[in-house]
Amino acid sequence: MSYSPETGPAITPAAPAEVASGANPAASDSAARKDRDPRGGRSRRPGSREGTYRESRGGPVDGIVYIYATFNNTLSTFVDSQGNTKAWANAGEDNRGAKRSTPYAASGVAKRLVQRVKDKNLRVSRVNVIVKGAGRGSIDAFLKELHRTFEICMLEDRTPLPHNGCRPPKKRRV
Repeated sequence: MSYSPETGPAITPAAPAEVASGANPAASDSAARKDRDPRGGRSRRPGSREGTYRESRGGPVDGIVYIYATFNNTLSTFVDSQGNTKAWANAGEDNRGAKRSTPYAASGVAKRLVQRVKDKNLRVSRVNVIVKGAGRGSIDAFLKELHRTFEICMLEDRTPLPHNGCRPPKKRRV
């Protein structure tokens, strides 16, 4: 497309690629190369922040707390940012039988886990929490105790739910 002051804009025939993109292919190619990510072919927006998603959400975390709440027990594990297990606790250490699955037992698990992390002199202030399982309200009690000591940056529920699952067994004949 050219422009002259006497006649105004003049339309010149262009190749189909130029018409579709609406720009000079040489200019767009150099602009695309400048904004292209050097590790792969994906281009990033100009002015976008560098770094990972975790850093963009308020800085790096010090560890991850995994909670596995079953109908019979509550298990918890603290791992550092590299994935190494640093401390763990479960409700079976203090309670026996059905008492292990109660919210009271879960709060005890959280207290023991926090105490073990402190005993190892780990400087922990921010954690991500990943929950798995369908315990009876024990997750709430666990998080309540955990939130007193650590700042919870992310809470993720990874409870496996069947999407119409397996076929049930045939009906019992009596």
